[in-house]
Formats: sequence, structure tokens, C-alpha cells
Amino acid sequence: MIAKMQADQLDELMDLWLSVSCSAHAFIPADYWRSSAPWVREHCFSRAETFLEEQAGRVRGFLSVMPDGYIGALFVREEEQGKGIGGRLLAHCQTRFDRLTLGVYRENLRAVAFYKRAGFSILTEQIDQATGHGEYTMLWRRA
Repeated sequence: MIAKMQADQLDELMDLWLSVSCSAHAFIPADYWRSSAPWVREHCFSRAETFLEEQAGRVRGFLSVMPDGYIGALFVREEEQGKGIGGRLLAHCQTRFDRLTLGVYRENLRAVAFYKRAGFSILTEQIDQATGHGEYTMLWRRA
């Protein structure tokens, strides 16, 4: 079942974010993600509407959408990947928003393919100034 994040779940979501950020983006040093964590906690989660899927009181995955429809995070525990959790979270948001955008690293081929299957298209390509890696801005619009 998909639910909204509760304040007491923030630590668990931050742990999940850091773990999956490091593994999904192995081409970026883990220190980058660790040093980004305080900013993500303070600026992203405080402004975003965050939805999660949990089972037996444990968060399996979450998706955070900023007020402008920008998906700031979509992360699923590594052991839960491939079970449809990310797709369910994204489909839930596609029923709530008319337009969604996101940034994804070009090297994260699995994520790029996932978003394309969900109806997103590449809008622009640029270099992320913080990491020096190529990234896509992707867009989905309700038909």
C-alpha cells in the first residue's frame, strides 16, 4: 500500500536514500552522497510530498515530488528492486500530477530505461556541475 511519509520515518528514508544512491551511482564517489545528505534532509524532504510503500513496518521504497512536479527522489531498497515497487510509486504520482520532470544520470542506464517505459522522454541533456557527469532532464505529461 502506498502512503504519505510520516515525520518519524525520515531517518529510515535517509538511510535508504544514501545506501541506494551509493550503489546506483557507483560512478560517483560515495563521499559525494554522504556530504550531500544534510542538504537532502533539510531542503528536499522538507519541501517535497513523499510517498512510500512499506511492508511489515519497513519502507520498501519511496518517491518524493517537489511542488513544481519535479521528482527529486525515487529509491527502492536493493533487495526489493524488480518487484514493481518503483513502478507503483510512479504510477501513483502520475494519477496526481499532470506533468512530472526529473533528472537522471546518463550512466544510470537501468533508471533511464525504467523512466522511458513509464512514458518519460528526454527533454535535455547537460553536465551536472556538482559531479561532472552527464545527466538527462526527462519529462512526462498526461495525455
